[in-house]
Amino acid sequence: MPFPQYLQRITLSLGWLLAGGLAAQSGAAAGAGGAAARGIAAQQAGQWSAAAAAFQQALKANPARARVWARLGIVEAAQGRYGDAEAAYKKALALEPGLAPARMDLGLLYYKLGRYRPAAAQFELYRRRFKPGDYRATLLEANCERKLKHYARVIALAGGLLPAHRGDLGLDYVLGTAYLRSGQVQQGETLINRIMARGDSAIVHLMLGDEYAEQHKLPKAIEEYQRAAQMAPRLAQPYRRLALAELLSGNSGEALRNFQQAYHLAPGDYDTNFYLGYLYRQQEQWGPAEAYLHRAMAMSPGAFQPQLQLGMAELDAGHPRRALRRLQQAERAQPKNVQVHVLLGRVYYKLGQPQRGAAEQALLRKLIAQQQKRRLAKAAQRTAAAGPQPDTRR
Repeated sequence: MPFPQYLQRITLSLGWLLAGGLAAQSGAAAGAGGAAARGIAAQQAGQWSAAAAAFQQALKANPARARVWARLGIVEAAQGRYGDAEAAYKKALALEPGLAPARMDLGLLYYKLGRYRPAAAQFELYRRRFKPGDYRATLLEANCERKLKHYARVIALAGGLLPAHRGDLGLDYVLGTAYLRSGQVQQGETLINRIMARGDSAIVHLMLGDEYAEQHKLPKAIEEYQRAAQMAPRLAQPYRRLALAELLSGNSGEALRNFQQAYHLAPGDYDTNFYLGYLYRQQEQWGPAEAYLHRAMAMSPGAFQPQLQLGMAELDAGHPRRALRRLQQAERAQPKNVQVHVLLGRVYYKLGQPQRGAAEQALLRKLIAQQQKRRLAKAAQRTAAAGPQPDTRR
């Protein structure tokens, strides 16, 4: 796979915890007149585009209105424009650092995008500044730390919730898996067995699928996700996770089918759009590939992978000049990425610019040598840490 870091973004989405997130601030900007009031009315009616236009009009007249910026973040996120949503939330918090709902919504946005480190930081700030002991923020922070493999931190955070929230499915899962992975098997099995005792449900199968996926037991993960999809056919998450597991298993046809179903149920998801673009590019279907990749890029401006995949699609379709623009944008995002420079070299030669192509090849050799040097240094560190080994040649 050309981008394993993306394929590993199989995340546990605690949906019942996120209810109300990215749409929280029912009281924010209350009493505002004119364009802001129209924006709030449109937002409450689910008319996201009209709401965004009204909030932008209000901010053009008075850009210092933190709560209108926060509202704009909500409607941008609802339309899948995650980069614009992030910018709006940050502007709101710069103007009014004590705006608690915007802090929570920014954390939820990072969580949705799989950016667990900044998400955890926002949830921690929310807890410490606004709601000490808040259950939702604490559990979300704990799950971010679980994704980052900081299991002692997970246990410290989630363990404190257990006495008041016994039997909570999400808490049992987050804490139970942290116990298991930190070697505290008895405590972990007790909590996981409590989940299993709940009986057959879609959320239990999603949790089990996530656990198998993180252990790289993909056939078992696929089986659990299939069961979840059968039990909750109107929910996009089982299809999305099933598609990712199928893709990791090399079943691109099944992956495409399940991503299409996930898109039908939730068209505003970044991963779904990105992977559909990737899979259509693999099939040399340039039109749908570009459409989905453009959607993904609109959701997360500046993201590396959509730019790279669009560059590859343009190059494969015989448009080297357009490919060059995309690949240069990808290079700005990750200037030391080897694959980018391989492709840039190809593009320059196709455009009849052999000097630039040769420069890319020279840079490529330098980057590969640096990578090999780092690998050898890490191997030497591991050998030194292991100490002298017995001589087994006798």
